[in-house]
Amino acid sequence: MKKELKQSSSSNNCIFSQDIQSDVSRLPEDEWHTVSNRYLSSGNWSEAPLVTFRARRFHTCSHLPVLGKLLRQWRSVSSCRKCTAKVVRLSAGAHLLPHCGPTNVRLRLHLPLQVPSDCSPRMRVGAKSEVRWEEGRWIAFDDSYEKELWNGCQGKENDR
Repeated sequence: MKKELKQSSSSNNCIFSQDIQSDVSRLPEDEWHTVSNRYLSSGNWSEAPLVTFRARRFHTCSHLPVLGKLLRQWRSVSSCRKCTAKVVRLSAGAHLLPHCGPTNVRLRLHLPLQVPSDCSPRMRVGAKSEVRWEEGRWIAFDDSYEKELWNGCQGKENDR
């Protein structure tokens, strides 16, 4: 996956976060599914699944041509029996309490698409005190480490 990420981020074959952001902004509201999460202390978390255990969600992917192209390039995701890919939206004011993934075999890869300058969505992973989200900058981490997420922004326009 590391090799595929480097290839898709290369200057010759770059898929810009602005293009992905544009895709996601056009995703119909009925493609978003609210996630019930015991770790969500405030706000909402919703997601649009793209790949679930090798099954591509063609209906959702049809709305996201740039992300669809990226996923087709990443053979390790589309051929993996345990891999998932989804777009996640954390509402303004949301807070995910500290929690750990169920196993140490899952790698998380986040690509922040919108990060307002007047507020700072952020997360903590493991002992590292804070990871600031930057638009277009990938964040990779082992899901088994304790993590906590905040979207300190206010107003629906700041859902991330």
